[in-house]
Amino acid sequence: ETGVQAVLGPRLPTQQYEALGIPKIVDYWAARVASEEDFLPDDEIDEIRWMPIAHARQLLTYEHDADLVEQSATLPPTFPLIVLRHAQA
Repeated sequence: ETGVQAVLGPRLPTQQYEALGIPKIVDYWAARVASEEDFLPDDEIDEIRWMPIAHARQLLTYEHDADLVEQSATLPPTFPLIVLRHAQA
């Protein structure tokens, strides 16, 4: 949606809530930017801004989103590990 290619890091806590009476479950991962393309606003995302975490926390509408951003800042650096098992069918 944003044109940002990300490298996933550690999984963050899952959030559960209701939106318009419908239960929602959202999974999050910390990530770092690998590359970016030109962003074109659409009906879901009108702007992308990069900023310090403290500033982002002040702009977030929901407390659970702000808490998630703070948690992501305290995670140790990681790297992906892919385990591939090949077996004969």
